[in-house]
Amino acid sequence: MAQKARQPLIRFLIFLGVVVGGILVLRATPLNRYLQPDDLTALLEELRQQPAAPILFVIGGALLPSLGLPASVIIFVGGAVFGTLRGALLSFVGLYGCALLGYLLARTLARDLVVQLLGKRLAFVEGLLERHGFWTMVRLRLLPIPYGLVNFSAGLVGVRARTFILSTLLGLPPGVFVFSYFSSAMVTAAEGDRAEAFRNVGIASVLAFSLTFLPAILKAWRRRVRRDPGQGPPQPRADR
Repeated sequence: MAQKARQPLIRFLIFLGVVVGGILVLRATPLNRYLQPDDLTALLEELRQQPAAPILFVIGGALLPSLGLPASVIIFVGGAVFGTLRGALLSFVGLYGCALLGYLLARTLARDLVVQLLGKRLAFVEGLLERHGFWTMVRLRLLPIPYGLVNFSAGLVGVRARTFILSTLLGLPPGVFVFSYFSSAMVTAAEGDRAEAFRNVGIASVLAFSLTFLPAILKAWRRRVRRDPGQGPPQPRADR
């Protein structure tokens, strides 16, 4: 019986060991130099003509953000090396895999201990997620929050798998495409037609800036739909 009671703690310690151990391996070994955007880009440029380059990039995108590398680095490198569309697609595949792995790892190994420790307080959070979880997760994907933290937290607090999968599928592509486009435009500005390249950089900068307002726009739209789903916002009555 005592062994069974300790199992959530044991699984939680395994979860911490996997995450913290992975971070220490990357930070304390020669692999650390490849976490820098310039070195990572140079490495992929060397492998660019090799058939394995896209596969290695996707694997890196699926693993490294959970170990401390910002997801933005993956996206920028993808856009710089593979171009806007191909880079965005490869970044999306890698980061989507990262989201699923992080969510499943936290939910499988660490959630039971969180449930034991928080009890009814966690039930309150789960109730909020039941009502607002989908659009909350979509908005979180558009904010500059550490990518791995969002994935782990969703698994710990009990976001439903279906909600997590679909909200990530909807919320991840806008940022991936915009920042892939921005990165590709920067490379073009350094190598090609300056006038066209700087125009593309300008467009990408506007899109990236606009992306910061998208969560607020989504929230306002959701409020409007809830207030009057059929006819839009209420109209003032004419004076009699």
